[in-house]
Amino acid sequence: MEYTPEELAKVEEWASLFFSPQEIRWMLGKDLEEMSPFVVHYKRGQLMADAEIRMSIFAMAKNGSGAAQAEALKLMNALRINEAM
Repeated sequence: MEYTPEELAKVEEWASLFFSPQEIRWMLGKDLEEMSPFVVHYKRGQLMADAEIRMSIFAMAKNGSGAAQAEALKLMNALRINEAM
């Protein structure tokens, strides 16, 4: 599958928010040939809302919020655990 430079930039942005490769494919709407358009758009909407929350968490964590830093670490560790399986 070919990706545009804009899509690859989004891949990096969403990866920095610790989304899994599968979640990123959902968000791009790529490599999902077997899925119905409804399911793709439904799941994409959920993930895009999650991305907004994660951006906020990481922004607060970078500004020194202990609670946000703890939540950011949870997101990072969850992805690492899932990738190790």
